[in-house]
Amino acid sequence: PANNDIDGDSTNDHYVLISDIAGSNTPDFGNSIFVDNNNVYVGGWGGGANVQGFVVKLDKTNGSFVNTFGSSGVKTFQIFAGGLSIVQNIYVLNNDIYVGGYGFVPPNDSRIFLVKMDKTNGGIASSGFGNTQGDIDGVAGNESYTILNDLANNTQNEQVNDLYVDATGKIYITGYAERTAPDADAFVIRLNSNGLVDNTFGSSQGRDIDGGGNDNYFLMDAIAGQTTKNDFANSFYINSTGIYLVGESDKTGSNNNFDVFLMKLNLSGQVDTTFANNGKLLIGNIKTANANDFGLSVTIDTNGKIYITGDSVDVGGSNFEAYIIKVE
Repeated sequence: PANNDIDGDSTNDHYVLISDIAGSNTPDFGNSIFVDNNNVYVGGWGGGANVQGFVVKLDKTNGSFVNTFGSSGVKTFQIFAGGLSIVQNIYVLNNDIYVGGYGFVPPNDSRIFLVKMDKTNGGIASSGFGNTQGDIDGVAGNESYTILNDLANNTQNEQVNDLYVDATGKIYITGYAERTAPDADAFVIRLNSNGLVDNTFGSSQGRDIDGGGNDNYFLMDAIAGQTTKNDFANSFYINSTGIYLVGESDKTGSNNNFDVFLMKLNLSGQVDTTFANNGKLLIGNIKTANANDFGLSVTIDTNGKIYITGDSVDVGGSNFEAYIIKVE
């Protein structure tokens, strides 16, 4: 562990630095963290020209790398040769780590990936999960994983921003998919435990996103009323009452004036029209009139109160401020 004063109290603090994941003196980014009874798991990406996704496993007691996991506590992989493999989210359930992210296929076509790992040793599933086979970790033999693409249009960009796995093994992901730039739609997809799209969720979009025929999922544009403009989903909270989705939507058509949205879906992937204003709540002008407002995370307390956080920036874009909003 590192040992420096990082909180300004004149006492050195202990913490863990993760560096040189994909090569000496290359940048490393931690994007997601999950804690279970014994361990801390961190997902992210690193590298220069050779960008790889990674999952790190640490002992929760002392912060040491668990050497039985991957290579000395670190598992790396590269989904798209010659492109980027960016881990956005990890979720641990039972003996598995679910890893969600996106990568770029040169020259500029991003796609979503899902990887399932054994949390004991970091081994990536070799069969029974996903729609794609290939050697992504450099260990002898092929791995099995999921690739999703063309959610809203062919050869456009998709990005996953949040991931959740329920007790039955159903996998939920949210993010955005471009129709054309700048026109992105918010999505929620549910996958079965085998890593393929669950077509009992959402509505038919007339698109085959996992190679198994046309798929059903939730896809929404014009949340704030502007068609052919951007709607970004960033986070969700899922419980027995539904799926609470937060993000931002362009409200003027300029792609420079966003409102926060909070939407509720039922567990079948349909908008719950009994919630707020026909299923959605729009929140704007948080910092100033016509501010750009971004919804980045959402949670719900034991009394059912909803909390949203994110940031708001004035028209000139020079002063970002964080906010917390409670929704009754």
